[in-house]
Amino acid sequence: MARIRLVHWHPGEGKERAADLRSLGHEVDASPVTSGTIRDLPRSRADAFVVDLTRLPSQGRDVGVSLRRSKTSRHV
Repeated sequence: MARIRLVHWHPGEGKERAADLRSLGHEVDASPVTSGTIRDLPRSRADAFVVDLTRLPSQGRDVGVSLRRSKTSRHV
């Protein structure tokens, strides 16, 4: 199945969301998000990015916009 990079701001909830995606057969990277990992997200080998907006929706929106603007992740 697909390689998914899950972006979530609360580690406990992120693990639950990752488990849900894994139960559907996806390979999920739900490692904690830091300023360094956000900068490296476009170079990730993910087939899809899932940005959870339940907490800090404006930051999630900004991450989505930066992924869309990046040449390396625009196709994802």
